[in-house]
Amino acid sequence: MPSICWQPLLTGVAPLTNIAPGNTTTAPDYNANLLQAELVRVRAERDALLEQLGQIPRLPPSHEYDTRTRLREDKICGNNRNKNAWCAWHDSARLKADKVRAERTLSCKCTFEEALLEEELARNGVGSLKTPKALEALNAGGEKVVRLHPSLRKGLLRLLEERYNYRDGDFDVDPTTGQWVDGQRPEDLMAADVGTETSDQA
Repeated sequence: MPSICWQPLLTGVAPLTNIAPGNTTTAPDYNANLLQAELVRVRAERDALLEQLGQIPRLPPSHEYDTRTRLREDKICGNNRNKNAWCAWHDSARLKADKVRAERTLSCKCTFEEALLEEELARNGVGSLKTPKALEALNAGGEKVVRLHPSLRKGLLRLLEERYNYRDGDFDVDPTTGQWVDGQRPEDLMAADVGTETSDQA
């Protein structure tokens, strides 16, 4: 009977050769110390990875994102007294409203998502061209109003969603803590809505 050579399963482990006939060995007798060292190394890598993951702040839960977005949609994308709904840019442009509106689309044909992104960026000081209303404010010596042009806003939203899995609210989360910035928690928005309703009734 020819000698048997077991193929090593771990790199650097020498194969066993010349197992005598009648030997009942069914697997190579690998060096126990080498296996133990490999186990220690793998566990050390695992612990280091877990430590790194523990340092990454956890984002708010999905239900807070969803609640917050619904509140923002009611406020930003709701109909006005004329049963129309505009994004901030087109509201200042005084356009004629479309009679037919697709689902989750405003009278200016901008989507809810685009309108929410416009507001979120403007609140964080990101904009492009000045709207007509902003020009009027500047000419009157008022405060500059920053808005993002619809064509830029549409392309930016698509890029953020495709490349970075963006969702409404991501720019209102503190990257160091993973918590909502001041005034942007769902309960903050609810309180603001209640305050607005109370002042309107008064």
